[in-house]
Amino acid sequence: MSDNRRLSGIHVLVVDDNPDAREIFQSVITYMGALVTVAVSAEIALKITRHVRPDVMVVDLAMPRRDGAWLIERLRHTKPERGGDIPAIAVTAYDDEYRKADMLALGFHDYLVKPVGTEQLCQTIERLTILGPPAAPRR
Repeated sequence: MSDNRRLSGIHVLVVDDNPDAREIFQSVITYMGALVTVAVSAEIALKITRHVRPDVMVVDLAMPRRDGAWLIERLRHTKPERGGDIPAIAVTAYDDEYRKADMLALGFHDYLVKPVGTEQLCQTIERLTILGPPAAPRR
């Protein structure tokens, strides 16, 4: 399999209010072979997960109104068959170990600091989908 198809068969939900960030994530992940659905807010992402089950979510933490923490907290209160166990990657501009620990405890499976490199993003998606994520804490 060529390197640009390494995420083939994986469905990724990208959640980011910033159109430039959304477009970059969507372009990179699509180029690597994955199917990408985008959501412009945490509320829309939560609605999407009620109807579509992505293999993994890439979620910006800093969004207006409802942030990425709000989304993952609501999702982790949902039954697994309704999306409560979807692996999730937090993305943020803040490289803060305390915030990272809080987000992992809340239910994210990984925490990446922007700008996120293509290889780092792809490896994280592969690890959480192909190898399977570690169990997220249930709330």
